[in-house]
Amino acid sequence: MHTVRCSRGEGWLGMCTARIAFISLTGCEGCLYNIVSEELFSLVERYGAKVFHWRLIGARGEEDFDIAVVEGSITGAEDAERLREIRGRSKVLIALGSCSLMGGVQSGVLNEFGVPRSRPLNHYVRVDYWARGCPVNLGEFMVLLERLLRGEVPKIGEKRFEVVERPLIVVTDSDGFLTLDSSKCIVCGRCIEVCRRVGAYVLNYTHRGVLTMISTPYQEALDKAGCIYCGLCTAYCPVGAVYFRMEPEKVRSHSGSPVYIELESLASIAEAENIEPGQVVTALRELGFSEVVVISNLHYAEPGRIYARSPAEYTVSSRFLPKISIELLTPRIPNNALYVTQCIAWRRHLPNSVTSRELQLVLRTMPLGILGSGEPDQTIYSSTSSVKRVRSNIELKEELSMGSSSRSVVFELCPGGCLMGGGQPASNKNMWQRVLRSRENMLEYCLQRLNTVSNLAIDSKSVS
Repeated sequence: MHTVRCSRGEGWLGMCTARIAFISLTGCEGCLYNIVSEELFSLVERYGAKVFHWRLIGARGEEDFDIAVVEGSITGAEDAERLREIRGRSKVLIALGSCSLMGGVQSGVLNEFGVPRSRPLNHYVRVDYWARGCPVNLGEFMVLLERLLRGEVPKIGEKRFEVVERPLIVVTDSDGFLTLDSSKCIVCGRCIEVCRRVGAYVLNYTHRGVLTMISTPYQEALDKAGCIYCGLCTAYCPVGAVYFRMEPEKVRSHSGSPVYIELESLASIAEAENIEPGQVVTALRELGFSEVVVISNLHYAEPGRIYARSPAEYTVSSRFLPKISIELLTPRIPNNALYVTQCIAWRRHLPNSVTSRELQLVLRTMPLGILGSGEPDQTIYSSTSSVKRVRSNIELKEELSMGSSSRSVVFELCPGGCLMGGGQPASNKNMWQRVLRSRENMLEYCLQRLNTVSNLAIDSKSVS
């Protein structure tokens, strides 16, 4: 182990005014926020050291450092170059938290070349010490920093704190349809962000430090806590800690019946599996469905009326604008038909329904590569612009304030619309925006394709 000495003269770090820099690369800065405290500054003052650079407190020193504490991971050439510069200017480099040590949640995502989008610090430079955690444990970091300021050289691998076990909590709803399993959760916060975005505010952080976890208030059942069943938490959780009860066997059990598939589901499945929409139609026929109908519920929206696209939007709008008369845009399908939807809310409310994700699991057991490109027996959708689609409570309120209109107003919550609904299929692409663009292109292709087939019953009502 190398000897750590002061950059401005002889002696150990503890015998001079050690310069300490706290630096964030690509990360949420949660680790740095977790350690900024009176205890830390008291420790630094006690040993005559100085926080020379830390953006959070306005310190902007540019000279060399004795100790560089680096939070975050490397996601590109700019980060790597900056890290090498930091390493060259510091005597000791500490990796702070899980992102700097292991690459973080983002390291599990591969780019188009199959390379992780994020790498830990030691992939590029030598890391002398580290403090684990997401966020990092303040006590562990304080012990490490104090030993360095005292002039000691901690041994790599030695135990610095007792084992802490996070409590395992499983939160579900009254019928076990939707479940949050804390044993799988990595506390990345994506589910909290999307839950707030749609206006449900059901999930949030609870406890502190290494005990931090995600739950409903007081671990109440999801439906009692106000869950609207948009399902976006299940779609955006990177580790499957939030999931709904999938029943792909329901697809085969409805063989011999008609199948009604949402236009967005057709486009999303084709995008996710990198196949032609017609191959999805052919596969449904191979599964034994008597009729394949492509449908858009927007077809049934009448001018001058306000609609919720699913029970999720209906619940949110009822809370946000309780005095406004808003109707539920219910799918109109035969009682014996199977309905394929992008929406978990409809999946929960309609007995004869499956999500696009469930159908995708079935299609993956079929040799789609040898199937021809078929056409649906019927399409029920609209194609241009007499429906106004709004994507938030604020947009809905603004639209209502404008008074009556010849257009119908349809309230949608999911980012990217139904193409990115909670029951969407798993895509072979990684970036959210890239998936959305690809599905939008596939949707446009579906519309062009369907409009060229002369034997289909295509309605002429317009939709934007």
